[in-house]
Amino acid sequence: MRLVCLHHIEYADSTPSEDEVKTSVMISNSLPATNSEELQLRRLDLEHQKIDLELQKERCKELQLQLQLKRLCAQNDKVMMLTNSSVGQSLAWDLNLRS
Repeated sequence: MRLVCLHHIEYADSTPSEDEVKTSVMISNSLPATNSEELQLRRLDLEHQKIDLELQKERCKELQLQLQLKRLCAQNDKVMMLTNSSVGQSLAWDLNLRS
């Protein structure tokens, strides 16, 4: 029996990049597996890396949506300010006509 070292890296807020996963997969694929336990460990490690990559993609989508929401809120605020100033100007104009 031979020991197999699987690397597990923990990230604070992010998961490994696609390049890191591909590199890790290439390295793990280059190791010859001698028994079913090693194969099973390699499969589990690859599954873990795939899930990490999917989570990273979802997090990226979430951040893009948050950014889009902030932009829309800023646009909405500008429109509201313009609308409020227009309403204020027309009220002042209307009051001047009545005087």
